[in-house]
Amino acid sequence: RLYRRTTDLAGAYPTLLRQTKAEILELSFASELEVLVSDLKRIADADRRTRDYTVFAMRRAIVEIVARFPVYRSYVTDEPVSAEDHSLIEGAVEAAKRRSALPDRTVHDFAAAALLGEIETEGPGRPSGEDVRRFRRRFQQLTGPVMAKSLEDTLFYRYVRLVSLNEVGGDPGHFGLSLSDFHAANTERARDWPYAMIATATHDTKRGEDARARLAALSEMPDRWREAVHRFEALCRPHLATVAHRPAPDANDRYLLLQALLGAWPLDLLDGGNEAEAFRERMEGYLLKALREAKRHTSWVHGNERYEAAATGLLAALLGPESGFLDAFRPLARTLALVGTVNGLSRTVLKLTLPGIPDIYQGTEFWDLALVDPDNRRPVDYEARARALADETPAEALLAAWPDGRIKQRVTTRLLKDRAAHPALYADGDYRPLAARGEHARRVAAFTREHGGERLLVAVPRLVSPLMRDDRLPLGPEAWGDTGLPLPPGDWRDAITGAPASEGSLGELFRALPIAVLRTGT
Repeated sequence: RLYRRTTDLAGAYPTLLRQTKAEILELSFASELEVLVSDLKRIADADRRTRDYTVFAMRRAIVEIVARFPVYRSYVTDEPVSAEDHSLIEGAVEAAKRRSALPDRTVHDFAAAALLGEIETEGPGRPSGEDVRRFRRRFQQLTGPVMAKSLEDTLFYRYVRLVSLNEVGGDPGHFGLSLSDFHAANTERARDWPYAMIATATHDTKRGEDARARLAALSEMPDRWREAVHRFEALCRPHLATVAHRPAPDANDRYLLLQALLGAWPLDLLDGGNEAEAFRERMEGYLLKALREAKRHTSWVHGNERYEAAATGLLAALLGPESGFLDAFRPLARTLALVGTVNGLSRTVLKLTLPGIPDIYQGTEFWDLALVDPDNRRPVDYEARARALADETPAEALLAAWPDGRIKQRVTTRLLKDRAAHPALYADGDYRPLAARGEHARRVAAFTREHGGERLLVAVPRLVSPLMRDDRLPLGPEAWGDTGLPLPPGDWRDAITGAPASEGSLGELFRALPIAVLRTGT
């Protein structure tokens, strides 16, 4: 509601995606679309029953089907069409027909028949099999790029309700999972996809994994976020320009800018450091890219220098020494950084212990607050990481110095070593949900894995912002009250700290670190 009221954005997310896909298909992929239409027309013209379909009707039908294609592509070959692909194509066609602007919608069925190999190609007065295969192949080659260009490179910068959701492989319309769904997904993964990759950052992610972990915390504090948006609007108002008789940048772009600033806020600036100018330069590159990718007021092809200047001017004013922005938002930035640290450690543990093969992108051993490329492809200080790797400081002390990122590296290192020492457990262990008990049971995700006499127990916190009483980590035993986990019998030992664990109180399990990875067995 806050997003809609602040920005006046019209249209539900699925509608915006369909509109964007149709727009991108007809503008950025116009030549590919015409080739596809020509292919389908050639097939139609070969049969007297379909030769009356017009080029206009075929183009409209293809646009409508592609706009409603819910995934990147189908995988139809010369083999019999799988039930999954059949359902996918039929579903997209039926959705297109329901809202089609065409009076005769049998052209959609004709396109579907070509895609599904249901057109007769033998005998006189029939289209050639090669023409049908070419149409099917080109259709499948087109839907993927259209989805990528429309969703990742356009709508992700237009629909900005909560930008931590706007990630490659993600869905901005989907707000997370319940614990039961999370466990069900991982049970299925352990059974069907135990060796699939688990990636949390790549060269192509829209923002760093720990910037996303921060911004996800906003969903836990809507009242505070509302106050922040109103305060930000007041700070922006004196610095807005007028472009085409409207305030610039507009409210939607300002909504994106505030989230981007909070997600990437440098740790040095949390306590009044002097990195504001370097931060401004990074943010300016991001802001210009975001505005051009959104293609609302400017673009890479048709630049609007006045609008871009208004946006970068606002950014410079906000991060200038006289604006008051840094002082006004430093408390919220620090809260998000603390909750984001817990979220980031939880995510790191899950990536390294859930069924699957973890992937670690360059430099993300420390906190990853990068923006979209080219920001996330800057040189990595490997010497600093090597020095930290050789440091034997206890994990508890590293947590107290959490801004330097060494605690994330320590967790990663210890769990990778444990994976190397017990490969079968991590690769082929089963997955069993473990339910917490007590007043904060919903704030912990826990599970066990077992293989060949070896067992792993993992517990990580979630939704912790209400438990944070001050600016320190760990949260402290008192934060968890009577919440506990039923520890199965065994000689459990923490895989990160090496400490033994003999009880399931979360206050004790999370006393040293806000995460727990326990292992037992030979």
